[in-house]
Amino acid sequence: MSDPILIVGAGPTGLTAALELSRFGVPVRLVDQAEGPATTSRALGIQARTMELLEQRGLVDEILRLGNPAGFGSIYGDGKRLVRIDFSTVRSRYAYLMNLSQAETERILREAVAAAGVAIEWRTRLVGIAQDSLSHDADKVTATLERPDGTLELAHAPWLISGEGAHSLVRTTLGMSFAGETNPRHYMLGDVRVDGDLAATDFHIFGSAEGFMALFPLAPGHFRLIADNPPKRDDGDGGHEGAPDLAEIQQIYDQRSAIPARFHDMSWSSWFRINSRMVDRLAVGRMFVGGDAAHIHAPAGAQGMNTGMQDMINLCWKLALVERGQASVGLLDSYGAERLPVIRGVLGKTETITSLIGTEAPVGRMIIDHVAPLIGGLRAVQSNTANHMAQIEYGYGHSALSENHGAKGSVSAGDRVPELTVRVPGAGGAVSRLLPLLDPSGFTLLVAQDGDDATIDPALASALGGVALRVVALAAASGEEDAYRHVLGGRGCVFLIRPDGYVALAASARAAPDALRGWFDRWLRPGG
Repeated sequence: MSDPILIVGAGPTGLTAALELSRFGVPVRLVDQAEGPATTSRALGIQARTMELLEQRGLVDEILRLGNPAGFGSIYGDGKRLVRIDFSTVRSRYAYLMNLSQAETERILREAVAAAGVAIEWRTRLVGIAQDSLSHDADKVTATLERPDGTLELAHAPWLISGEGAHSLVRTTLGMSFAGETNPRHYMLGDVRVDGDLAATDFHIFGSAEGFMALFPLAPGHFRLIADNPPKRDDGDGGHEGAPDLAEIQQIYDQRSAIPARFHDMSWSSWFRINSRMVDRLAVGRMFVGGDAAHIHAPAGAQGMNTGMQDMINLCWKLALVERGQASVGLLDSYGAERLPVIRGVLGKTETITSLIGTEAPVGRMIIDHVAPLIGGLRAVQSNTANHMAQIEYGYGHSALSENHGAKGSVSAGDRVPELTVRVPGAGGAVSRLLPLLDPSGFTLLVAQDGDDATIDPALASALGGVALRVVALAAASGEEDAYRHVLGGRGCVFLIRPDGYVALAASARAAPDALRGWFDRWLRPGG
């Protein structure tokens, strides 16, 4: 194997990339220009889909211990609650928004990366890049790094991943479009202790003629407040010199909320601006971008960090197979083809939420205040809103990697593997959720059976052609028979599951052998 893959940026995106590639046995080098780990909270929300992926990687228990789950989201208009989103409709074990400081999330990821043998090189800045796509050398990327002592190093790598953030040198050097807009408003945030009636079971979003405000519960009695149109100061620079103080945070809360609350012990505050931008491609040659280097948007919905981490979980299993010689380089084209539509959907929804709730126009406010309670109370609307916010609804059905061949269940190629309790005949009839049965380090073949038969059709076994994967025969758990048939279809239906937990292929018993053979030939055998 060649030199390590170079990952630039040790935030959630870069750390996830380093963890994933290390799990697949691919060496990495992780650099960051910062002095050391961040101590401010920045992003907070961990969505259900990210929680599922972290569970598979053995990291969710610490998050459950430290985090504060919000099972509801309350949306207010001119002081009155208009809608309360119920996250129990999320089709996941993690039916809530988990609130945890990004500093803690990064610490958990850093410890996992360190356990995998990766040491972060702090105070190491990327200052230049080059690549030769026509070269026959394994190391086609050259990066100039400025070391902590100011000396320059010419580093070579087979691939480069940028998790640098919004000011990515890789993105700008490669001339990637970063289309979108900058919101002209100023925003303020503060992490405060709260005495009063503000429920820690909910995140709270307020819209009024004065503007937008949101509060996210870090813990009972401890909230993050975000608001636009903060009160201006007479300091000669638009009113935003120095960090917001506690009196300003209290003032804007009292102006926009009718819920009694008094703030104290503010641990951090800041001003910021909102951009809504995304790239039009995620790779140029052997260089990839993800996370904030590829997409930035409003904090509404707590989507940014989750989207960046899932970018890397999508990319890295493919990159590992290519780097190990187990797949052709064409597999990497699916990174952009799959993730760009997801990113576009996330940006569209966050822009809509920010625009609707934050509108100050009297007509707009009147429409929202009267229509939102009628529509938002419908269970179908609640479910759709909660599952999209939880990133459960996003999938890759449009991808060239997703193939359907006559399976009768509700699960289709490109879908996330759903929550379902099953029996595993090959494990003595043990009862399990589907998620723990999947192999996040390889492919899994799920075979729907009846009764206690764990035997795999010889034609199916022959179709595997020596491809290493986990094969699991399934049966309906007691009381789950109807759900089992609805989700997985009839006896013998087969589902090939990717390492990132999405269905690559769904096939009937009759179609499965040829369908699997064809899929493996196209994607897992170099030159196929």
